[in-house]
Amino acid sequence: MTQRVLVTGASGAIGAAIAHEFKRRGAAAIGVHHRGEASRERAEALCALLGEGARRVCFDLRDAAAIDREISAFSQLVGGIDVLVCNAAVFKPDLLATADPGALAETLAVDLLGPMLCARAALPSMLRQRRGVIVMVSSAASVRPNRGQCAYAAAKAGLEGLVRAMAVEYARKGVRVLGVRPGPVESAMMTGAMALAGDEVKARVPMGRLVRAEEVAATVAALAGVEQSALTGTIVDVDCGYHLG
Repeated sequence: MTQRVLVTGASGAIGAAIAHEFKRRGAAAIGVHHRGEASRERAEALCALLGEGARRVCFDLRDAAAIDREISAFSQLVGGIDVLVCNAAVFKPDLLATADPGALAETLAVDLLGPMLCARAALPSMLRQRRGVIVMVSSAASVRPNRGQCAYAAAKAGLEGLVRAMAVEYARKGVRVLGVRPGPVESAMMTGAMALAGDEVKARVPMGRLVRAEEVAATVAALAGVEQSALTGTIVDVDCGYHLG
């Protein structure tokens, strides 16, 4: 069965890789979410690369009304949503004692409440279909943070709690909810973390390298497939052994 997929934060490295992986696996429609004008050009370029079936979807994860409106519009346009991948996140590295309260609040709003609101907006379509998969992209920071990750780690730990709670609520309705927990990934976001943590990040990875975005994408798409239909409430590590280091 071909899938209709919405990927938040698709203009970033991991999100774009996820969109490409679903396209490679034959997705019928892919929603390419981005936040605003600053990322519009990247989103349009990705849609062009993905080709037929790709649709640009724009909303701020801090705007509940916009999330409801745009996800509903995408669902109506393509006839439903089979897979929602909540990948969008912000990371503002700082030590807690010196962090700006506004930056702390924004991290929690985007990285935790935003995915919650996105899932809430996608659920009506999935419940009508009595099938659907929601994949939350967490982070190894939820269980093994580095310096400067207090707000980010707290938000991602909360996201994993959301995965388990939603899995309990909607398993009998045909909706599976899963989490993917990447370790340090080759991306712009990782540059900020390494600026504070230095060489200790790579030193803590048993395989001695960063995770590739394509490796995260392959896991996300596999979890959303029918072959993994027995899995829900599970968090899968994609981290080159980071949690063991």
